[in-house]
Amino acid sequence: MDDAEAHMRDLQKQRKQIENEINDIQQSCKHENVTIKPLHDEKGATIVRWVCDTCQFIVRYPTEQEIRDWVGYEK
Repeated sequence: MDDAEAHMRDLQKQRKQIENEINDIQQSCKHENVTIKPLHDEKGATIVRWVCDTCQFIVRYPTEQEIRDWVGYEK
């Protein structure tokens, strides 16, 4: 095994540990303060979700009215 391969394995192990820690924090969070935020999906498209301000967990989808209010849309 060369240095690059060993380094990649170390990085992947660290990433998994960080992902587990983030998951633990998000699971114990009460999500008391949430904000509508623009995010990017796996294809790079912008999506809008309610996100916890403390742990960055995606709490729920906003309604059409909530999105209109968020962007300041008026009929």
